[in-house]
Amino acid sequence: MRDGWKTVFVGCALLMILILSGCLTNEGKYVHGKDTMHIFGDDGQYSIVRAGDGRTKMLDNQGNKGNKDQTERFIDTHVQKYREIGQKGYVIGDAFTLIDVPTGTYEQHDQIAEFADPDDREQFLLLKRDAP
Repeated sequence: MRDGWKTVFVGCALLMILILSGCLTNEGKYVHGKDTMHIFGDDGQYSIVRAGDGRTKMLDNQGNKGNKDQTERFIDTHVQKYREIGQKGYVIGDAFTLIDVPTGTYEQHDQIAEFADPDDREQFLLLKRDAP
């Protein structure tokens, strides 16, 4: 009879460990809602979200969510096109924005020619040329 209780106890302990380990999985550092259209990378620091009107798309930097000045949170408030290739995100809106996912940084310019890497310039040109 004692062995029966031990088996039940061990079984319950294993079940609790499995349940708790499921709660600890990292599905991204940042939380996203129903208006999120695209998440760049695994941690989700950068994402494309729909504005309140449902039509306007914005580039959101969740890393600046705590700032009271929300202008720093939204990198671009008129996103037209975006694409993720490998570890980089390319966004065309009011400006051209290149997201470096591994470092969590971005670079933004008014002209494609201002980007140093010719591969990045080429990706922006292809994205600009592609139909919406």
